[in-house]
Amino acid sequence: MADARNQPFEIAVLVHDLEQKIAAYLGDADDSGTAWPVMELGDALVDLGDCLKSRARRVIVPSSGWMPEMAASPQHGVRVAHWTGAQPVRRGLAFMSACGAACYPFYGRDTENKIATHPACADCEQLAGEPQAGTAPD
Repeated sequence: MADARNQPFEIAVLVHDLEQKIAAYLGDADDSGTAWPVMELGDALVDLGDCLKSRARRVIVPSSGWMPEMAASPQHGVRVAHWTGAQPVRRGLAFMSACGAACYPFYGRDTENKIATHPACADCEQLAGEPQAGTAPD
């Protein structure tokens, strides 16, 4: 399996391979009624699933409970942080904050403590009941 930096590329390659196999099957099925290559498709899905699972296992929720917003691109290197709490609701590879914003998961520890520079969402700050916005993970 590739290291974390190459995983998005590896996932893209696996998905592209799977798309080609499905397209080939659909083309063959229309012409000759051939059977679905179950083993080949199964292997491709297992490879993709393994790659996605290994990436998801690295998701670590910061103990501070604050995560950066996904939707808006950061301006001047600053992104709004949202309160997700200790047990955030997962939505695919993203997490939902208390105010409903989709937040970036952390992959490993935030070694640069970048979340410390993120201003808090006012709604999340009120919901959290603590003015801890921008606190770095422990």
